[in-house]
Amino acid sequence: MNYFNKSLYLLGLLFVALCLGQCSSINLDPTAEKPKVVPSPQRSIVWQKNKAELNALKNNQSWGMTARLGVITKEQSASSQLDWSNQDSQYNIKLNNALTFGEVKISHDGHITKLFYDNKEYVANNPEELLLKLTQINLPISELHYWILGLPSPNYKSVELNLNEYATLSNLKQAGFIIKYDNFGLFKNRYILPHKIIIKSKNLYLKISVEHWDL
Repeated sequence: MNYFNKSLYLLGLLFVALCLGQCSSINLDPTAEKPKVVPSPQRSIVWQKNKAELNALKNNQSWGMTARLGVITKEQSASSQLDWSNQDSQYNIKLNNALTFGEVKISHDGHITKLFYDNKEYVANNPEELLLKLTQINLPISELHYWILGLPSPNYKSVELNLNEYATLSNLKQAGFIIKYDNFGLFKNRYILPHKIIIKSKNLYLKISVEHWDL
């Protein structure tokens, strides 16, 4: 695999996406319940409660997810299986497509990001730096910690959002990206999490189809 194709693949790993039209229908995680519909006048207030629960999950507990994923750029597309485990500011990501790419692992300890691929190790001070080094594309990878859970990132003041019938995010505009959410489930009677996430920018189309949330 040449450097250009490897770079596109690493871009797909560091973001998350695909499954495209055939995956528009997603079965909810069997551990999830259906959230209750919130009357429209109460949604802004209930959203604050839901947001606080998600922030508590992100900051105080470990969580993980298994998903189908991929990425589309103007040049190429890729898809694979994603395993993501997260605790505070630390995370481990594994991407596996045995037929084409093999396995890639990324770890971030809150300070240093390491990527293992094709018997090589890449190291950078942060995910954005690593992505820029490998693909010459500068994007806010760190915001995925928030976006995946259905939270706006606190690192950007500018944000546009809309709520759905469950008083969680239906879509979000931030840092030059549009994030859309669908197929929500209620976990542990506390956390309302999406099973379908689409992240778009001018040059990228990314999609996460979550198979299982591990809380």
